[in-house]
Amino acid sequence: MSLLRRLSFNQMTADPWSLEQTVRSCYMHGIPYIGVWRHKLDGDAAKASALIRGEGLKVSSLCRGGWFSAPTAEQRRQRIADNRLAIEE
Repeated sequence: MSLLRRLSFNQMTADPWSLEQTVRSCYMHGIPYIGVWRHKLDGDAAKASALIRGEGLKVSSLCRGGWFSAPTAEQRRQRIADNRLAIEE
């Protein structure tokens, strides 16, 4: 089995690039998976998904979530809501 079949490119490796640039580069170089960062989705996970799938790539991870602890109860509620949104994305 070729190791390339299991290779995933983490989008932050090419942080200045847009999601489109990163996806196209992965496709051109035969990298089958991409680790996507939420801030690069531009608030439109469906559009990003269509772009990624359109080039035949798969998503290995969606970064980043977590950060459940917070100084106030309201901030904690906001962080939990953000993590739920990450799951939906």
